[in-house]
Amino acid sequence: MELHIIEMPKVRKLESYKKIKKYLKNKNKEENINISKELQYLIFLDNQTSHEERKEIVKMGDEGLNVALKKIEEALQDEDAYDIYMTQKIKELQQKTMMEDREEKGIKIGEEKGIKIGEEKGREEEKIKIAFKLKNMGLSIEEVAKATGLKLEFIKKLKT
Repeated sequence: MELHIIEMPKVRKLESYKKIKKYLKNKNKEENINISKELQYLIFLDNQTSHEERKEIVKMGDEGLNVALKKIEEALQDEDAYDIYMTQKIKELQQKTMMEDREEKGIKIGEEKGIKIGEEKGREEEKIKIAFKLKNMGLSIEEVAKATGLKLEFIKKLKT
């Protein structure tokens, strides 16, 4: 038994893939294009390939793809198979929407945390600036610590 894993996002980045998809979308198809059998199958199996594009791939002559296309068209004619297909597609869309919502929520939470951290850093930096000014004005370390809320050890290290 063999197991083959096909990473379609990587396949879609191939120049040959892009060239073929462009050819399939081209209405006049004047250009003569040569496609390997493997790439024909990959494009045929890709969920981003339309039914019309699959028909064009089949016209390139592979009998196995012709049989597969007929089976797909038969399934689309069968009302139960079509209902199952549509139910699955609806679930996929719902899951995609849910994932997008979660992603947006995650981004929002991340932004809020980033803002909060930035504000805290800004307040801390402002305390240090104020402590530096107060120390330069001649206030005691204890008075500067009380006014800013910074630790005595930290204020002692500040250069005047």
